[in-house]
Amino acid sequence: MVQINTQSGEILLKIVYYGPGLSGKTTNLQKLHELVNQLQYTELFSINTMEDRTLFFDLMPFEIEALNRKIKFQVYTVPGQVHYDSTRRIILAGADGIVFVADSQSSKLSENIQSINNLHINLRANRLDIKTIPLVLQYNKRDLTDITPVEQLELKLNFRKMPYFESIAINGIGVVETFEAIAVSTFKDFAKKHRIVKEEDLNKIVTKIKQEVSKLKNKKEKPKKEKELSNERLMKMIFEGKTGQIKDEEILKSALESSTKTAEMLAEVKILKNKLEQKNKRLEKLLKENEYIKKFLESLFQNAGIPILTFNLKGKITNWNNSAEKTFLYSVSEAKNMSFIELIPRDNLIDTQNMLKKVVKDKKTIRQNLKLKNRENKEINANVVFSPITIEDNTKTVAITMIIFPE
Repeated sequence: MVQINTQSGEILLKIVYYGPGLSGKTTNLQKLHELVNQLQYTELFSINTMEDRTLFFDLMPFEIEALNRKIKFQVYTVPGQVHYDSTRRIILAGADGIVFVADSQSSKLSENIQSINNLHINLRANRLDIKTIPLVLQYNKRDLTDITPVEQLELKLNFRKMPYFESIAINGIGVVETFEAIAVSTFKDFAKKHRIVKEEDLNKIVTKIKQEVSKLKNKKEKPKKEKELSNERLMKMIFEGKTGQIKDEEILKSALESSTKTAEMLAEVKILKNKLEQKNKRLEKLLKENEYIKKFLESLFQNAGIPILTFNLKGKITNWNNSAEKTFLYSVSEAKNMSFIELIPRDNLIDTQNMLKKVVKDKKTIRQNLKLKNRENKEINANVVFSPITIEDNTKTVAITMIIFPE
């Protein structure tokens, strides 16, 4: 779902990397982010599960200035594990382009086929069509020995004969080429649908996108060189009281040469200092991760492309996203002064209340087909997911999330 800010001239395009678990989706974004971050400062957000495998939700703004318009690509990955299907569906909402990352290992062929079929189902749930949405395929892990031939992968997965790339994402091979292809394809599709770019300017913008993306190629992080002090210069600095200009390791080295007792004292101080620094770093990391998670979830909630709201046990609406505002025609400030019951027709109230009692009591997610109504009393047929929000080690339900898939 392309978003256009007419005042700033900013075009926001959402690209989602999809594929089976451990196929290399997150590695693609990590490598891409390393390269982008050398040209412009951008944050890479991630959320980890408590499971053995790490589940990433990556959000990477990638901006390109072209013909007085700022084109921003938001790049997401979805979790590959089967039991995160509802999460994948939410992240796919509003997608403008898809990169399907296939695992080239022969043993993973059936998982690749299941995953692309799952992509078709989840796109359809978001009223998107796998036959028409911009799509690029990447065949990853081509450096392994027991891999499926490209011809067979093409036969099983590339039913649209879309562009594909062989890759070794962990080494950065094929990562930029894949992104360039989906960026160009997504922008062309946007330009064709919305007709806000003149035909004669389209090729210029596509060329500009390719030029900007090509800057990522051959970018390598420059190793940091550390200068070592000679023993003679080091001793001179110590005697002149200039130890603040040199490292603890160098002070310790000189101390060992001059006084064992002094060295032991310095070593103890250094150990305590390192422990304190490590604790501070862990605390800073936790605080930063919490802030990243908060920002990411706020972005995902507001731009999900489907109505999402939360309400407390008294029924009062506490959160209301952009899609809910467009669907039900109530602003955020209006909605937060309402009860969610105002969205339910009277003849559905009793059944809905009974179902919510079960959500609160059993602390389980329930999906139900419901008739809802907007501000103009127009009925909306929808598949609604009610999920409990709990605290105190999942023993107490304090609110309910309502995710709405209009039919």
